[in-house]
Amino acid sequence: MIQMIRRSALRMRQWLARRLHRLAAWIWTPPPAPPRPVRNPILARSAVLVDALERRTPPGASGEYKRHVVYAKLLTEFPAARPRDIALLLETAVQEVLN
Repeated sequence: MIQMIRRSALRMRQWLARRLHRLAAWIWTPPPAPPRPVRNPILARSAVLVDALERRTPPGASGEYKRHVVYAKLLTEFPAARPRDIALLLETAVQEVLN
């Protein structure tokens, strides 16, 4: 008789645990993950090049020289992109890296 009561109490606890788990899953849903920003490959590459050139060049080198070197590399790496877009993304990368 006591064994039967213990088994039924165990079953009741398991049943209650399952129900509470379902209720908790129904009430609390995790917030959706924020959308990851799609990063332009030209912008990412220009940021890497600007950062590398900033570390490599001596302090007296002009900014125009550095921009020209990175701009020339980007034009050869992305020939299908418009030069105007590359220039704009290069300026954006410079602002991101230097600020």
